[in-house]
Amino acid sequence: MSKIIFCNIAWMKKYRGMTDDDKPVNGGKFVDETGTAYECYNFFPVNHFCYGYFQAPGQQLNLERIDKNIGNSEVAQDVTVVWVANRKIVGWYDKAEVFKYWRSFNEPAFDENHANWDHWCKAREENVFLIPVAKRNFSVPSATTNGIGKGMGQSNIWYADSDWAKEIFIPEVEQYLENLRGKYPIEYLTTKEINSKISYIKIPKQDLLNRACDMFDTGQYFRALKVFNYLAYNYLSPYKIVLSKFYRGYSLEKLLFYDEAIETYKRVLWEFEKLNDDEKEYPLDLDCAFNLARIYEVMNKKSLAYPLWKKLFEEETETNMRCDALLRMMWTCESEQDWTKLQELLNIYDGLNTTEFIDDVKELKKVLRNAKREIRKNC
Repeated sequence: MSKIIFCNIAWMKKYRGMTDDDKPVNGGKFVDETGTAYECYNFFPVNHFCYGYFQAPGQQLNLERIDKNIGNSEVAQDVTVVWVANRKIVGWYDKAEVFKYWRSFNEPAFDENHANWDHWCKAREENVFLIPVAKRNFSVPSATTNGIGKGMGQSNIWYADSDWAKEIFIPEVEQYLENLRGKYPIEYLTTKEINSKISYIKIPKQDLLNRACDMFDTGQYFRALKVFNYLAYNYLSPYKIVLSKFYRGYSLEKLLFYDEAIETYKRVLWEFEKLNDDEKEYPLDLDCAFNLARIYEVMNKKSLAYPLWKKLFEEETETNMRCDALLRMMWTCESEQDWTKLQELLNIYDGLNTTEFIDDVKELKKVLRNAKREIRKNC
């Protein structure tokens, strides 16, 4: 039996962020009051995945209604998530993971109005399909009209596990999706495209590097990436080669290809270390370490970010940057409940005689006091 759920969301054209001509409508009280919706990026890939949100009726989903053999797992695998707006199917995820508890990652650099990417499910970009507005003609029935088990009710999730749904409705939906599957995949850059290079251009490579940097600075990240892909493996000075690879990683990061950016940044750190001291025109390794640590934090891999923040704290010269790195180390200790290490870092901060991030530090000291109080209480 197919594993399939129906999730009600606000109506949008593309679900690739808020724009002047694409704003969520009919999404309930929250959308009416704020003019935005967490689902506004449901069909926008981040690091090769789309992350799906809907307003769930509670703090957890009943995964046993999706997969009766789920056991103690908190993730249902290979689920078809059908997205519904205005009672019409607007798109779907194939082979999705659906979570018992909502998950989130923080990415404020991409869209400050959508810093928290809350989601109940995710699917690979190649398994995500969005139906154009003019083609959204498949209606999902209402349980209010047809009776319990014969359509979506007041909840924004319908498990479609009634006999009527299994025997009559779901086969119709599956046939409908099968007919559209090859027609409406979402737009995304393939691995081949992000590794593509510009054709050879008869201008000095240094001028080409400057042009690519200008493209990057003006937000033309994909165009810049193709140039950096070319320059990273064509002769410049050893430092300029590493610089080109750094900007390749930075372009990938801006395009939200985190896995590829991580590998590029790790290569940059290794190659920069191999340069002679007189070849290092700029401490590029510190910028690279910062970017790499930031990506690790977005991906909830704080333990990998920690040594990079430590490097920045030890080697940076600007007080603000050192304190920022120290604060991020403290946050990692707080999230891992390493109270001994957090105390050590707070002592280091106090020794700096600075007021940088003082409010955050005060909050961390409060958290530490409460943690110590709980430890004493339980002893």
